[in-house]
Amino acid sequence: MHSTRESVGVVNRMGNLSSVVVSALATRVSLRRRSYERFMSDYAMPGIPVVITNGVPDAYFKTDFENAQEQSTRVRKQGTRVREHPSAASERVFVNTPKPASTRWTLSYIAERCDRNATVVPRVPEVNQWAGLSPLRSRSNAQVLLAEFLQKHAAPPTQNDTHSEGYLFDYSLNTGCPALAQELVIPKYFARDMLQRIPPESLPPTSYRDFWPSLFVGRGGATGSDMHIDAWCSNFYMMMLQGRKRWFLFPPEDSVRLYRNHITGTFSVNSTAFDVQEPRHESDLPRVTLTSGIQDQFPLAAGVTVMVEDLRPGDLLFVPAKHPHFVQNLAAASSDGAGDDVTIALSGNYIDESNVDCAVKGLAELGIEQPTIARLATQLLTVKDKHNTTDRNVLPEGDWTWRQFKDQWKQYT
Repeated sequence: MHSTRESVGVVNRMGNLSSVVVSALATRVSLRRRSYERFMSDYAMPGIPVVITNGVPDAYFKTDFENAQEQSTRVRKQGTRVREHPSAASERVFVNTPKPASTRWTLSYIAERCDRNATVVPRVPEVNQWAGLSPLRSRSNAQVLLAEFLQKHAAPPTQNDTHSEGYLFDYSLNTGCPALAQELVIPKYFARDMLQRIPPESLPPTSYRDFWPSLFVGRGGATGSDMHIDAWCSNFYMMMLQGRKRWFLFPPEDSVRLYRNHITGTFSVNSTAFDVQEPRHESDLPRVTLTSGIQDQFPLAAGVTVMVEDLRPGDLLFVPAKHPHFVQNLAAASSDGAGDDVTIALSGNYIDESNVDCAVKGLAELGIEQPTIARLATQLLTVKDKHNTTDRNVLPEGDWTWRQFKDQWKQYT
């Protein structure tokens, strides 16, 4: 079902028509029963962003029975008699989607399945860095134990912790938590990743093939990423498990209006250039305006278009290659327990027939200074040829387990 929200002009503080045009994402749809081919023809090939409601695989969420058991346990601990009627025991919270709000992949669940010695490098805001982030350097070593990071987020923040604890950004589960990676389920729309068909000897030291999906954990209201474009023309997807994220997406043609620096990958017109006012009603769009003086300093920002969407548990976001974006982790509307304001999401970058030509070009440009990346670009062309002749008919009918995702393409490596 398509979103009923229309693109609208917004008015700035002086009462004049603002140069910013704000809209919902092109579509918010339910595609679980639609085919891979339909997703490719309607969204991937034309490069249209989309939020698929109820699109996150069920494996990431607790079943009705598990929810009922947990509710019964909570009520018993409170000393209240539990009714045995199943409708009372299985009551759940829904937010614009039939997906339950409680994810199986909680902070404690993730910590239990990762090595106790696993380390992470939390990120903190820093201007003039890609995505506006740099490693947290509150210690002599930027690395911290993953268990320590997750435990800290499971507790309510202190006044000084909210910004100092950092943001877990794009953390490779296959590299850092291989046991947990075995439980990953890849949505069918992204299962035909051509990176999985690259022979190991062609890969750079940090393997793109084995890096994703990755984990994002951040405190709502305090963390996020600034304006950036994902590298080498890769497509991107995100599975929302807990909390809310607000995405601001811009069409590729607006990169020039955002004053992109092609050397550093940063943008002069970034998240600080926009004022965002919360809507009165959840179904409405936020009010977005350019901050005072931005148009005088960056005149091409006039007329920039921003697509805004709030991701909630169960939402699956597809971002085509070359779309500038920034993301804010939102605070919970109401919090009655530790960790309720923490956002948890999984994401992946990938290459398929919709962006392979652009990705080869992007990798070749990176390869001018990095020979291993250049070899990857060459190998990807070979994979593309094999795809066109031998595996075009390997179409996912459902979501793939991690083993299916990795084993399906072994014949090509």
